[in-house]
Amino acid sequence: MKITKSISILMSVTILLISMATSTYSITSFGASAGKSTFVGMDSAYQANGKLILKSGDGLEFDGGLGLLQTNRSGESDTLTIIPVSFGINYELNQRSNISPYLGAFGIVAFVSGIDSPYIGGGAKAGLRFTISPKTRLFFEANTYTSQTESGELLNQQFAAAVGLSIGFQNSEKKIKHKNNRRKNKAARRKMKRRMLR
Repeated sequence: MKITKSISILMSVTILLISMATSTYSITSFGASAGKSTFVGMDSAYQANGKLILKSGDGLEFDGGLGLLQTNRSGESDTLTIIPVSFGINYELNQRSNISPYLGAFGIVAFVSGIDSPYIGGGAKAGLRFTISPKTRLFFEANTYTSQTESGELLNQQFAAAVGLSIGFQNSEKKIKHKNNRRKNKAARRKMKRRMLR
């Protein structure tokens, strides 16, 4: 698969996720984190990440992430830049609590400098969220994944741990529906009071 084709697919998936965020899911969160990753056959490296989280009211979530890190193959001096792009599904436990764990699985496409074909694979993750305010949460996340190119070259992340912040926004469409429902309820109560006074 050519890189241009991979980027085109990723853009299509991103547009789909954004449209889902504005229609299906009640809360959209944006997060940023930093942590450390270890790879098979490479030096450990610090990694920065950004993510978009689409959250429903029943604990189910979809997310997309973009990362950036630089490392070296073991015993070599050339620096490799790795840009992992992920799309996953999570389930949050005890979502109404101030401390809530979550589990997830994800697919990943990793672009590596000097490599024509992207690495494609999947992995698993687990995390813990702490509510700071109604919209802001601190989170700790650990994940692992394995991926390979079309030619069979492997890129295996043994373990990564990160800490970050996320900020959530209730979708405007959901807010409008909520306001309309409140108005309808108020109007119904007024009618009931008028009937009772007659």
